[in-house]
Amino acid sequence: MKDAAFAPAPGTLRLSLSAGEPRIELPARPDLTTLLRGRPAHAAADLLPRLYALCGHAHALAAQLATDAARGAHAVASDTELQTLAAETIKEHVRCIFFDWPLQLDLSIEADATQRQAALIACPLLRKTRDAPAERDWLRAHVFGCDPAQWLMHAEARDWVSAWCRAGATLPARWLGAVAQDAGACARATAPALPPEPTVELRVTLWRSLLGANAHGAQLPPLETGCWVRASRRRRSCDAADRLIARLCDLAALAVGAPAPLRALSWSPLPGAALAWVEMARGVLIHAVQLDRSRAAIARYRVMAPTDWNFAPDGPVLRALRDVMGERDAAQRRRRARIIAAAYAPCYPVEVDVAETEPACMS
Repeated sequence: MKDAAFAPAPGTLRLSLSAGEPRIELPARPDLTTLLRGRPAHAAADLLPRLYALCGHAHALAAQLATDAARGAHAVASDTELQTLAAETIKEHVRCIFFDWPLQLDLSIEADATQRQAALIACPLLRKTRDAPAERDWLRAHVFGCDPAQWLMHAEARDWVSAWCRAGATLPARWLGAVAQDAGACARATAPALPPEPTVELRVTLWRSLLGANAHGAQLPPLETGCWVRASRRRRSCDAADRLIARLCDLAALAVGAPAPLRALSWSPLPGAALAWVEMARGVLIHAVQLDRSRAAIARYRVMAPTDWNFAPDGPVLRALRDVMGERDAAQRRRRARIIAAAYAPCYPVEVDVAETEPACMS
């Protein structure tokens, strides 16, 4: 029976470090099979972007690729769709940095309120129409403090990034500098990374786990996903600080059109069934669909979002929280738990429950 005091508010992800094993509770989600069963195959691409407000295009693209592949059609993302995916990912990175980081990292930003508001009002990335030169100028002024391409080149050196944070020329630099010490001490290499492209073995495992005969009892391997997997093609990541910086690396790379394209793939394990694999701001998004015998309507549907990987039982966040449990100071445990959550970029607000008493010594 669940502890009533531990029940999170609707739409809130709750981390508990009160005693013993840390706990993670994700908000309940609708059963997509119940929602979509019997609807035309194209309905998933129409309905799911409305259900998942963040990264709606990524969900629409994944749904389209999955249902097309299940119907036996040619399921390949167009250049326009990939460009739209990149633009959405850029916007999501900016939204996360300027809206989520101040809350998730528990920063005291009253002194930054005026500057933050002015930056957001001027931000061309949050508008409907694209203006690449204006976007790059805004990123130079409000995020990187220099041209994004120049920043990306220097960001391969950890010492340079540390000095950039200490200099605090922009709000993101100051915010990361404020948490740098704690972020560098937690979430160190907690789980293998979900690969950029699924191996055949992983595809089979995913299919069996999401829509196989024993789907609800199947256990996926503990893997992590995030934009740092893409960033690690240029810069190795190993702790929470690296994962936070990777969001800036990905933002810079996408803004300047660096050769690190977002992948959007599909695979059909059997007629009438398919998986889609789409890279987005928080990592890899997976849609799995099983059509009925006519291949015209949906029979079963599942989504595996980045948050599902990272906050899974025995996943990377839980492993990182186990290390935090060893900290004797309650305030530090809370602070580092929030940093870990921000580094793994959940799509929900986060609450942290930490006992004020010192944890028992482990023998």
